[in-house]
Amino acid sequence: LGQNQAPGTVASTSSPKQVGTDTTWKAIHMDNGRAVATKTDGTLWCWGDGQAGALGNNLQGPAQRYSSPVQVGDSTDWGDKLGGAWINLYAFKQDGTLWIWGDNTDGALGLSQGYAYLRGKSSPTQLSANAPLKWSKISGGYVSYYVAVKNNGTLWSWGRQDTGYGNLGQNQGGTADRSRPIQIGTGTDWSGCSA
Repeated sequence: LGQNQAPGTVASTSSPKQVGTDTTWKAIHMDNGRAVATKTDGTLWCWGDGQAGALGNNLQGPAQRYSSPVQVGDSTDWGDKLGGAWINLYAFKQDGTLWIWGDNTDGALGLSQGYAYLRGKSSPTQLSANAPLKWSKISGGYVSYYVAVKNNGTLWSWGRQDTGYGNLGQNQGGTADRSRPIQIGTGTDWSGCSA
C-alpha cells in the first residue's frame, strides 16, 4: 500500500490513503503485490514485493520489499504506459520503446533467454524483437504471458501457454511456452489487446 510500514504490521485498509505527499504522479499500475508508477518529471518508481527482481532496483530475492516508492535508476524519459503479469512489470519510455523486468519463468520476459527463474531481470531491459518496429499496446495475463500489438498492426504473444487453453494464439495445445515474441497469424489490422 506504500504506507512506509513494515510488511505484516498494518491491516488492509477499506478507504483510500494517500501515498506520501508528492503531487507529481502521472501514472500507476498495481499487480500481484507490487506497484510501478511514473512522475511528471519522467522518473520511474516501484514498491511492494521485490521477488525475482520485480521492483527493478537491481536486487533479487524474496526479502527485497519496499513499503514506500523507490526510484528505479536515474532515467527521466519514462512515459505513462505501465503494466505487468504475475511477477514481472513493464513500462514504455517516451520514445515508444518497451522495457520489462522481473521473473522470467515460462519465458514471460520475452527476451529469448529460456525459461529459468534465475534468468529474470532485476532492472528494466528493453524488449526489442524485430526492431525497428515498436510496440504500441501490451497486456499481461495471470499465468505469466503477454499479448502485444506493434505499430504496424501485427499481433504477438509470448510466455506461458496454460495447459489446454491455447492462450498464446499459436494454434497449439499443451504447454508450448515461448521465450520470445511470436506473431499471431498474419493480420496487420490489430489495434488493441487484452490478456
